[in-house]
Amino acid sequence: MANLDHGYLTNPGLVRGTNEDYLGYYPTAWATLVVVADGMGGMGGGSVASQLTVNAIRDLFLLRQGDDPREVLRDAGRMADTVVLKRAREEQALEKMGATVAVAIIQNDRAYYAHAGDARIYLIRPDEARQLTRDHTTVQRLVDDGLIAAADAAAHPMAHVVQRAIGHMRDDEIEVAAEPIQLREGDALLLCSDGLTDLVDDHEIAEIVRANDPQPACDKLLNAVLKRGAHDNTTIQIVRYGTKTAEPQTRDAVKIEEARGRLSFPDERRESRAASGSRRGGWSWAWTIRLILLALILLTILLFAIFRPWAFDVLIPKSLIHAGQSAVFVLAAMRAELFDGAKSDMADAMPKANLL
Repeated sequence: MANLDHGYLTNPGLVRGTNEDYLGYYPTAWATLVVVADGMGGMGGGSVASQLTVNAIRDLFLLRQGDDPREVLRDAGRMADTVVLKRAREEQALEKMGATVAVAIIQNDRAYYAHAGDARIYLIRPDEARQLTRDHTTVQRLVDDGLIAAADAAAHPMAHVVQRAIGHMRDDEIEVAAEPIQLREGDALLLCSDGLTDLVDDHEIAEIVRANDPQPACDKLLNAVLKRGAHDNTTIQIVRYGTKTAEPQTRDAVKIEEARGRLSFPDERRESRAASGSRRGGWSWAWTIRLILLALILLTILLFAIFRPWAFDVLIPKSLIHAGQSAVFVLAAMRAELFDGAKSDMADAMPKANLL
């Protein structure tokens, strides 16, 4: 595990009544996941979208330990997009929700990263600082095309019109960096929502991060935002490499078993049913014994009717015969259903080429 010092915060600001940002920090023996999501959609949809986004990315990260981090990031973005879109379709009030996101996987001395929208990631070193991500916004496209100056971008009326966001049903919503960053001693990664970068410029951000440990740096950056009006939610995470020996703490951590359940991993569902004794399919010895006993009882009644018909009519009413016949039909139907269930579980057990 990489040697990391971590600071974080999220704040609703001074204008909005709710905080639609969400963050996650999940260190494991394989790597550390850092996520910031900024929800949008209003009427509570933004807060739902940001939390769903972080949770989906976290769950897939926990299940894909050991894979290429770039593939994990790409598939996690697709999973988050699917989860948010599905929830939006289920509830009309949430149909316009989505989330921008910045995410990094730090593995030893390498940082793999991805983003969608205007959530940003910065690399801040003692001798340099740069923005690793490029905003997926209309105004950034105008700057790239030379139609407006970069200095005019922040004040442009379309400054916050995003062109990519989780929940917009496109395979390429999340942009994954082709190559990781090689971390040096003292390097800091800063992930944030646009509540910070709207009001604090890159130079000031870098100076504050360089001069402070991660948590005090987060606090001072938030103070700068609050002094300038804090018109939006602000979320910041800072991770500094190679400077901390304390055991890291997981923010909102979950067990891998719980993550499997949320993502409906087919093999684990099947195994849990078998272990609990509540598996839908399969034929057991108990059912075999019951059928044999019932067959013996019915055979006894039949023989009694053949060799002692007068006693059969007196002692065993026809209603009991009908009941016995009904029981046979019911048990036959149950047997057929159980074998159908067994076939269904066998189909579930077949290997899948791609679970996502």
